[in-house]
Amino acid sequence: MRYKNKTKSIRIVFRLIVGLATILFVLSFTNALNAEDVTSHKGRFWKIKRAKCGDTLENGRFELRKNLNCDEDPAITIIGPAKLNLNGKTLSGNGDNVCIQINGEGAKVWNGTVTNCADGVVIAGTGRHKVFRIRSMDNDGIGFKVDEDSNDNWLSDNEAIGNLEENFLIEQESDGNHLINNKAEDGEDRGYYVRGSNNCLYKNKAYGNRDDALRINNGNNNRATYNIFSGTEDGEGVEIQSIENFVRNNIIKQNVRGMRIRDDHNVVKENIIISNGQEGIRVESSENLISSNFILNNGQEGIRVQESTLNIISRNLIKNNGFNESDPEDIRDGLKLEDGANETTLTRNLVFNNSGNGINVNEGAIENTIEHNIAMRNGVDDTYYDALDGNTDVDGNPNCDENNWRENYFGTKDPENCID
Repeated sequence: MRYKNKTKSIRIVFRLIVGLATILFVLSFTNALNAEDVTSHKGRFWKIKRAKCGDTLENGRFELRKNLNCDEDPAITIIGPAKLNLNGKTLSGNGDNVCIQINGEGAKVWNGTVTNCADGVVIAGTGRHKVFRIRSMDNDGIGFKVDEDSNDNWLSDNEAIGNLEENFLIEQESDGNHLINNKAEDGEDRGYYVRGSNNCLYKNKAYGNRDDALRINNGNNNRATYNIFSGTEDGEGVEIQSIENFVRNNIIKQNVRGMRIRDDHNVVKENIIISNGQEGIRVESSENLISSNFILNNGQEGIRVQESTLNIISRNLIKNNGFNESDPEDIRDGLKLEDGANETTLTRNLVFNNSGNGINVNEGAIENTIEHNIAMRNGVDDTYYDALDGNTDVDGNPNCDENNWRENYFGTKDPENCID
C-alpha cells in the first residue's frame, strides 16, 4: 500500500514538472513571438532588434517597427553580415543625408521605402550584399548607388522612381554586380548608369527617364539582356561608351534615339529597336558586331554608320524607318554609311519600305563589302533607290570599285552597271 502511494506521488510530481516545463516553454515561445524573434539556421532563436534613426547595425537581425523620419547622416548604417528588414515601413531623410548606408560584406536589406534623402541606398564595403524589394523614390540624388570597389552585389525587384540624379548607378571599379528585375522610372537623369566591368543587367525596365535609359561608360564586359529601355525625354535608349559589352534580346523603344555606340568591340544582337525618334542605331566606333536585330519604325535612319572601320552589320531587318510625322520632308535611309565609314561589311540584311534609299553608301565611304542583302520597296518616290553608291563619280570612275557589291538583290539601284 505504502509502495503504491509513493508511486502515485512520484507520478503527480512528474506530471507537475512536465506541466510546469510546458507552461514555461509556451511562455518563452510567446515572449519570443512578442519580441518578434525568428529562427535562424540550425534551429536557434535570434532576437530581431529594433532599428532607429542614427543606428549602426552589426551582428544580427534588425527591423523597422514604424515609419522613421531621420536627420542623422546616414539615417541608418548597416554593416554586413547584419540584416535589415524594413518591414514594409518608410524611412525618410531631410534631403541632405543618405537613407541607408551599407558597409562590410554580405549585408541584406529588403522590404520597404526610402525617400527624401540625398541618396536612397548606398552600397559600399567589400560587397556581396543583397538589396531587394526596396523602393527608393523622390531623393535629391541617386536612388541606388553601388560604390567603387564594392563587388558582386545583388539588386533585385527594386524600384527607383523620380530621383534627381541616376536611378541606379554602378560606379567605376565596381565589378560583377547583378541587377535583376528592377524598375527605373521618371528620373531626372539616367535610368541605369554602369561604369564598372563584368556587370549583368537582366529583365530590368526603364521608363520615362530624362537622360539615357542605360548608359555603359568606362567599364567593359558588361551584359544587358532581356531588358526594356523606353521613353527617354532627351537621351538614348542605350548608349555605349566602353569596349567589349554585350547587348542582346532587349526591347528599346520610344526614346529620342534607340542606340548609340561610341566605343569599339561591342556586340548588339537580337534586339527589338522600334519607334525611336531619331536613328534606330548610330555607330560612331569600330569593330562592332550588329546582328539579327529588328529595327522598325524609327524616325530617322534604321542604322547609321559614321566615321569608323571594320564594323560588321548582318542579318538585321530594317523596315519602315525615316517616316517623321513632325517633319514629313525629312527623308532618311534604311542603312547608311557616311563619309569615312570604311571597311564595313553589310551582309544578309533585309531592308524594306524605308522613306529614303534602302542602302546608301555615301561618297567617301570606301573599301566596304556589301553582299547577300535584299532591299526592296524603299523610297517615297523614284528619286530614291534600294541601293545607292555615291562613289561612282570620284575621278570619273563609273565602276563602283571603291566598294565591293556582290550577290545582292535590289529592286532599284544606282549606278545600275556596277551594283550587283
